[in-house]
Amino acid sequence: MSALSPRHDDPDEDVEPEAPVEVDAYLNAGRYRVLELLSDDGHFSTVWLAQETATLRPVALKVQRCPYFDNAQHEVTLLTQIKNTQPPVVPSMAWQPGAPLPSHAVDLLDSFVLLQADGPAQFMVMVFEWLGHSFSDVLEHECQFRRGLPIVVCKRLARDALLGLVQLHDLKLIHTYIRPENIACLPSTMFN
Repeated sequence: MSALSPRHDDPDEDVEPEAPVEVDAYLNAGRYRVLELLSDDGHFSTVWLAQETATLRPVALKVQRCPYFDNAQHEVTLLTQIKNTQPPVVPSMAWQPGAPLPSHAVDLLDSFVLLQADGPAQFMVMVFEWLGHSFSDVLEHECQFRRGLPIVVCKRLARDALLGLVQLHDLKLIHTYIRPENIACLPSTMFN
């Protein structure tokens, strides 16, 4: 099954080309092996769990839908700028006075272009560190099996999200699509 399928059932509407991504596919000259589809409900992209074949490290592949290729190129430029910038120093919150805080922005590891096998379509693929589940997933799980998240966890998640926004603000960038699905939760730090 391919990552992208037509969004409409109307045969008269333009059909969006499908990205050549499926489970067990090897992408970027065999560098990444696709393990599973994580999300196909985004308007702009699909997200796949993959494995870097040389290191066996899990990574997330964000495959931009074809009509948004130019936007994806711009996103790669911005993410590279973020990656190459030191996180801000926040003296009142740093564990050592004047020490920089760890980055609260996702790390872009790689990017490459996939070509449609039987057509001219191009798909930008961004490779990110695998961080775990989204805040939306955590909320859904906690509300289903418990009575919600403990207040200390909510405060930590809010603080970390705001620190990520501070990091972007220092670069004169504005995040325009903040939502629970776009906030990653590291299990190792969430409940500490």
